[in-house]
Amino acid sequence: MPKKKNKAGKRNHNDVAAPEYQKAKLVLLERITKTLVNTLSLKNVLKTITDGMVDVFGYAGSIIFINDERHNSIILKALSHDAKVISSVEKLIGFSLDDHIFRTD
Repeated sequence: MPKKKNKAGKRNHNDVAAPEYQKAKLVLLERITKTLVNTLSLKNVLKTITDGMVDVFGYAGSIIFINDERHNSIILKALSHDAKVISSVEKLIGFSLDDHIFRTD
């Protein structure tokens, strides 16, 4: 029986056999670890994490914000999603989401 896929054509982690799912999680952890060891770039590490959440777990999207308490804001640091969707959103709002600062007051 073929594995079920979500709307984006990715496997849903609930439909993956337990050993295969565990292996996928370990592969993602290894990918993140290699990125941590081979780079000093926080942006690359965070992007590896969000990409893995989409690729391995089949999520439609993944996002990481960093809290900036001094300026009472959060900063979007990593985003993974279908490129067409992000491009459409950025075109609609008129600016890039990369490193965008969102005020939290």
